[in-house]
Amino acid sequence: MSRRGKGMSLGTFSMLIGFVLCVLKAASVITWPWWAVTAPIWVPFAVFTLFMLFVGGVVGARSGVDAVAAKTFEDTDELTDEEAELLLEHLLKRLRR
Repeated sequence: MSRRGKGMSLGTFSMLIGFVLCVLKAASVITWPWWAVTAPIWVPFAVFTLFMLFVGGVVGARSGVDAVAAKTFEDTDELTDEEAELLLEHLLKRLRR
């Protein structure tokens, strides 16, 4: 089977640019600081990590609200004030939909 895309992936391109810049810096062709020379290598990882932390935070916060909302009304005696407020907010949001 043939490959669909014959182009270079973003990761490969980024590593290639980083390698070329490192060689140019080592040969004293460019005088950029090392953080700028290596940026094509570490910036994609940093962006991906920040994105995953954001997604994890959103999913974690949402699952926490759903876990509180999953308690039945029979268990309301066991709810803390904070859980009761979250449950009320969750139920009101569902009613507004």
